[in-house]
Amino acid sequence: CHDGYTLVDKLKLSVQGEHSEEELVPILQRENASKACYERCLKNLRTHHYPSTLTMQMYMLFASHMNIGTPEILHFYQQMEAEAAAAPEFHGTNILWVHLLPYYQETLREYFNLSDNYQIQAIEMNLDYRTPLNTEHPLDALAEKMVQNIYNGPYERKAKLVSELAQNLHSDGVINFCHWGCKQSSGGVMLLKEELNRQNIPLLVLDGDGMDRRNSHDGQIRTRFEAFLEVLKQRKEEA
Repeated sequence: CHDGYTLVDKLKLSVQGEHSEEELVPILQRENASKACYERCLKNLRTHHYPSTLTMQMYMLFASHMNIGTPEILHFYQQMEAEAAAAPEFHGTNILWVHLLPYYQETLREYFNLSDNYQIQAIEMNLDYRTPLNTEHPLDALAEKMVQNIYNGPYERKAKLVSELAQNLHSDGVINFCHWGCKQSSGGVMLLKEELNRQNIPLLVLDGDGMDRRNSHDGQIRTRFEAFLEVLKQRKEEA
């Protein structure tokens, strides 16, 4: 850092008086265990049917970020893993979602909410740092988590993650929602398209407002979304 302090130094100052370094160890251990559960859950979602909603997918961010490391969230991920493992087989369309979910949008709610035919496997925001944390050096681990996060640094880091997730999850396609207020998402989407094209993974780019339903244009989204589903259906029939 420019002021002479390293990122680890600043983390130590931030936790001083709140948590000792030793107190962080069980928190990081629970975070590692939670993420491991989630990774196993995602493997099951290659072939299993785990109904969800747009709102539920967005609320996962509270688990993966704000409350990660708590006993309650570890239990949540353990339960999610068990439910996904016991879920029935899924023969519909699997989608990997990128960026925000317009939870209120009529067409997307119609297709995805508790659907038997279409499911969102994951949002890349819940997987922005997947490396297990080194619990022997918790502050260094947290500093590395911040520095190596896909949202810190070049967009290619995010594009690579999305590509790897889509391949590992056997996703039928990827949808990137470019929220009008987010320049990073809109500015980098062509890099994502190039990366996915190299892997022959279909991508749909939707533009809109992820927050304010007054700026929603359902007709345009429906037309493009349903055309994308037809492309995915044709690819499956030809496979």
